[in-house]
Amino acid sequence: MADGKNKKKKKRTLFLLFGLIFVLGAVYLAVDRQQAVREDEERKTQEGDLKLYKTRMGKVNRIRIENEYYDMVLTKDEEDVWRREGREDFEVSSRRMTSILSSLMNITASNRVSETVEDPAEYGLTDPIARVTVESEDGDISFTVGGRAPTIDTFYLTIEGDPALYTIDSSYYYNFHRTEAQMREVEKIEIPGISSIRRVGVERQGDDAVEFFYDPETESGSFTKPYATPQRADRDRIEDLKKIFQDFTLEECQGEADGRELAEYGLDKPTARVRVAWQEIGTEEEREADLKIGSRTEDGEYYYVQLASSGLVYTMEAELVQPMAEFSSFPYIQKDVIREEDGEIRKITMEKDGKKTEVETGEISTLKAALAEVKLEGDFLEVEAGKEEELVLRVTLFGESGERELSFYTYDENHFYRLSDDEGNSFLTGRREVDAVIALLDE
Repeated sequence: MADGKNKKKKKRTLFLLFGLIFVLGAVYLAVDRQQAVREDEERKTQEGDLKLYKTRMGKVNRIRIENEYYDMVLTKDEEDVWRREGREDFEVSSRRMTSILSSLMNITASNRVSETVEDPAEYGLTDPIARVTVESEDGDISFTVGGRAPTIDTFYLTIEGDPALYTIDSSYYYNFHRTEAQMREVEKIEIPGISSIRRVGVERQGDDAVEFFYDPETESGSFTKPYATPQRADRDRIEDLKKIFQDFTLEECQGEADGRELAEYGLDKPTARVRVAWQEIGTEEEREADLKIGSRTEDGEYYYVQLASSGLVYTMEAELVQPMAEFSSFPYIQKDVIREEDGEIRKITMEKDGKKTEVETGEISTLKAALAEVKLEGDFLEVEAGKEEELVLRVTLFGESGERELSFYTYDENHFYRLSDDEGNSFLTGRREVDAVIALLDE
């Protein structure tokens, strides 16, 4: 009997304990939830206090920016283009304006440092980064961006009419501390397409210039430089050539430069000068881009370039500039020794070891086929001073376009001969293919 009573008593105790635990748990959850609600309300209140200004991008009409570089007023014209007030020629960078207007749409402080500012100089407010005044249909605001705050990527900020001191993210430093040149809209060089390109010219310090002309009627091109006489471009490579010179996207304006400033950009002795001419679609008008290429920026990602049209210096991506600056004609010229313009070859004479031979009519096609295997392997070369060359073979072709003479000289023992034509051009040719021609002559 006693055991039965004890068991019932224990069960009752356990039920009471479970009930108590359940009640305490429910109370704890309720209190915790109330605390979370209070904290959330406090956070929302604090965030609301840190929202200092709000406007819509299209409602901003006038912005005044004062910094160490200028006191500039920006206004919109009738076409909603932002310009510097009093300077109709000064169009503000659309990319820069988008960034500025985006930062004004919702000015939210990172933190409220204090309710008042006791010592403005301590926070860089007596000599600030920038003072900005905004006139908007949603309401005006004037604020001052002071010195850098201890927290990462933040700056001190005060609002006119509000005694408190705030911190703001670094975008306000970058947006309102740009130089005058950086605020200017970059010039746009817009080539309609590679098919519109007509001329390309590249000049380099201490190097021969390269010049290319394209004829849209015959869909052919030729190089007038660096060769003594024009060299036809390989039709299959013309499109690749034009692609190198189709994109002149300029990045950030650095302003005007002359004298010592040119040297800072490597433009006192440019790496190269590039000129590209194109025809506007649907017109006979021809336009030209002419720019000098200076040195690379410190990070190596850009080059400094200067436009001849304005004298302004910009940055331009290295991956666009480098192929232009280093452009060489040889990869794009016809490599065949027998040219298309030679037409039908009616007669060939060959000279070897001082003996001149006229190829018999029946052998012309065989010899022409062997000469067709001879390709240009290397670009224009100068003969080294004092180097003696031996004439290995001289071939004279009598074709529809006239007479043309090809002279092959020793160059090295294993790979090449030097080909010199009667027009003053020199190239390297494969030794094996020329030896095959000589072998036919010896037969």
